[in-house]
Amino acid sequence: GGSMALACCPLSIHIQARLAHVCGEAAADLVVKVVAERASSAGGYAHRARAIMLFDTSEEAGDVAVLAVYANEYGPEAEPPNARRVYVECIDGLPLRADESGRERDSVIRGVVCGYLEHLRERGFVFVHFRAPSPNDQECQIFSRCPKHLRVSHSIKTCQWISRLLEEALREAVVDSFHAGAHGGILNFPPTLLTPAHLTTECLFSSSEAILAQRLPAAP
Repeated sequence: GGSMALACCPLSIHIQARLAHVCGEAAADLVVKVVAERASSAGGYAHRARAIMLFDTSEEAGDVAVLAVYANEYGPEAEPPNARRVYVECIDGLPLRADESGRERDSVIRGVVCGYLEHLRERGFVFVHFRAPSPNDQECQIFSRCPKHLRVSHSIKTCQWISRLLEEALREAVVDSFHAGAHGGILNFPPTLLTPAHLTTECLFSSSEAILAQRLPAAP
């Protein structure tokens, strides 16, 4: 039972190998699986929705999900401007252990995300769009809800964290380049990738985002 009962696939095998490369022995008890996958035409554009999860199978954890990545993949069959683009809708996770450092956590997430980006590139995708959910988004977290009074700072720091993640991917030649709008704004982000609800929350937040970011310290 548990994660080991879930079938492996080329995507999960690739991410697993990348994770082992990045984390070494620290990844020995971590297992990557694609837990859900379905074809969809929601929004009028054909795509494949995927849910990728990382499980901690150590004796202490007992096979528990610690990281989730939800993405919508628009292949060459999708109409422009969505064709060959991927929309990473959500990345959320839990600490592997109580004394885990920020560097250790970032290494694990980088291994999973960079492995996914590599696999997308091999399959012919050209653009990948990451979205840091706005404070008004009620569906942005999987494992636990951010307290209401912390949602603004969480959104902006998530933007900063994604930028750092992509800087690492650039240094490792996983991506050729990346661009981010002011404080994580959706620069070059086709609105057709977003659901109407997500598009509304982005518009509501964008007007005040830059002012709020000036009041917050940079993420460590």
